[in-house]
Amino acid sequence: MDFKYNDGGRAESAYKGSAGDCVTRAIAIVTGKTYTEVYARLYEEIKKFAATKRSAAAKKAARGGGRSGTTPRNGISKKVYHKYLVEEIGMKWTPTMFVGQGCKVHLIKKELPPGKLIVQCAKHLTSVIDGMINDTWDCSDKCVYGYYSFSPPAKKFAIGEEVIYQGKKTVIISFIPDLNKYLLAGFGGHISSEDIIFER
Repeated sequence: MDFKYNDGGRAESAYKGSAGDCVTRAIAIVTGKTYTEVYARLYEEIKKFAATKRSAAAKKAARGGGRSGTTPRNGISKKVYHKYLVEEIGMKWTPTMFVGQGCKVHLIKKELPPGKLIVQCAKHLTSVIDGMINDTWDCSDKCVYGYYSFSPPAKKFAIGEEVIYQGKKTVIISFIPDLNKYLLAGFGGHISSEDIIFER
């Protein structure tokens, strides 16, 4: 698989030194959000997770002091970033490795779908865009445990198209591909295509 150096905007955001920030980096690259925005959001989620102290990972995060798993710069528990990616970003998790089956999928272009992906490998999260690794180091050929991807919208509406939402006529203002949702005139927030009706 081809490789492109991409730090997700870390240097541009004035962060210095080396860091185990693969989660922050991969999310920033794939979603188009700034490194600073993703870092801050993940830090909030780590603190919430640590406050529960319901698991070994949560207790580890609660120790603080810059240790592994306590900040976005030194590793993040999957329990933290999985919730953020699925519930907030709207990505779908597809596992590719199961107990007792060995490695079935590798970081090879023909073995992964096209589009923007956040791929989980052993102790690493990387971003793949249309078959090209975007990262700070070439992790190609590694075994893939699974990947996060954006689901295509159930329906496709055109910008400017008249539709009905909550019983009222409105117009499509824009489509947010990363969330698979729309902005409608006169309504705040992001709207799922399943809740929109064609104006006939």
